[in-house]
Parts: sequence; structure tokens; C-alpha cells
Amino acid sequence: MSERAVQFGRTGTLAGVLATPTATAAATAADDALPLLVMPRSALLQGAAPRRLTVELARAARERGLQSLRFDLGGCGDSGERPAGETDDAAAVNDVCDALDFLARPDPQRRFVLLGVNADLDAIVRVAAEDERVAGLVSINGPAFRTGGYWLRRCARALVFSGSGRPDDSEGRAAGRLARDRHAFAAAIQVLADRGVRMLHVYSGGATAREFNHARQFWSMLPPLRTNGRLAVAHLPGADRGFTCREDRGQLYDLCIEWMTR
Repeated sequence: MSERAVQFGRTGTLAGVLATPTATAAATAADDALPLLVMPRSALLQGAAPRRLTVELARAARERGLQSLRFDLGGCGDSGERPAGETDDAAAVNDVCDALDFLARPDPQRRFVLLGVNADLDAIVRVAAEDERVAGLVSINGPAFRTGGYWLRRCARALVFSGSGRPDDSEGRAAGRLARDRHAFAAAIQVLADRGVRMLHVYSGGATAREFNHARQFWSMLPPLRTNGRLAVAHLPGADRGFTCREDRGQLYDLCIEWMTR
């Protein structure tokens, strides 16, 4: 089977699905040392749209020779309750580390890419900053901070329907400390870049989007960063936050997978 349910963690109660490439896909993969994609799902990621994204992305990656694990953090979805006495933040970090330990057992040299969708990035950023096994991080509709350029673009299109994008709703906005504090977000990015972690930040939404409406907004919303080419930003203006159109989802999957296989 190319997908199987797994249980792991300190108490054996974390539940996920491990997707393994078919023999044909694995044979045609460009590099045997491709990273393994890890997608933790928090309470913020229990809606139908983000869950569908992780499932479909895992299957698209599998067809391109990439192995992946999607799993629910403790207290969410199919996973059991978190251990008593742990704060939410500490428990989330420990759960992600448990996932990497579980996946590294067959191959301690394996490298990982952590991915977050419309959710709290705090846990995966903390793990990526400290765990040498993490080689990359993908953020889909992560923290966004409005800038002067954002407001100019939004006001210019306020009364005009844009065929290249639809107004976004507020569901699924990024949460957590990094989404509330642009300086903390910038500092986290700098730490990851200094450690050599590759990063991809993908945003959806056109000129009328509520939070992000142009690729240049990412660089203008943060203080100057020294990323040494390790950070890529992609903007898909025709897509809504949930990537409800199949064409938009396909574009997103191709973008993420091509970045991971470079």
C-alpha cells in the first residue's frame, strides 16, 4: 500500500498517514536523498479546505517520488490527548519532534521539510530552528502584515471586480505569536536562514485580499533580511485562501513539489 495509518509519539497516541511513493515513482525520482515532507495539523487546521490540501499535496508528492507524513497534533483530530502538564506550545513542539524521531528510525540521515497551512507556524519554526534534520520549511498563507503598498493596491481596486482574484474571507488566518508580531516573524526567518534552512512562503489572493495582495508585500512588511537566497516567496493572485478551484490547487502543489525537489 502507498498510504498507511501510523501511530507514534511519547505515549503512542499521535495518529497520522504515511504516504510512500510507488516503486515507479521512486525509481524516477531525481534524487534518492529527497527530503521527507512532514505536515502537522493543529486545531486550526481541522476545516475541510486545509485538510484537503494536505491530503492532496501528500498524494501529488507521492506521485513525484516524495514520501510524506501528515498527522494530527495531540488533542486534535484522530490523535489522543496531550500529556498532562504540558503547555500547548511545548506540546506542539514535542509532537513535531516525535514525528521526526519516528520517521528517522530507518534512516538517521534523513532530512525533512516541515509544512504549515493557514495555521500557527510557531511550533514548526521552533523545531526548524533547533533540529539539524530540518532542511526546509513551507508556509502556505502564513503571517501577513499590511503595508502602505497593500492599502494602495486595495483601495485602487475596491470598487472594481478583479477577474484575477476574488475577495477573501477571514477564515483560516495564520495564528500564533509570529502572526501577531512582525519583528518576531522576521527574527525567526533570519534564524532559519542563518542555520541554512530553505524556506518557501506562498500566499493567495488578488488585489482585494484582506491580508496579502502582492509578492513584493512580503519584503516590504519586514525589516531587511539576510537570507542568502534561501527564501522564496510566491503569490498566486487568482486563488482564494482555501484554494477551492482545482486549477489553483494543482498550481500550488506543482509549486511546492518543484521547490522541494530542486
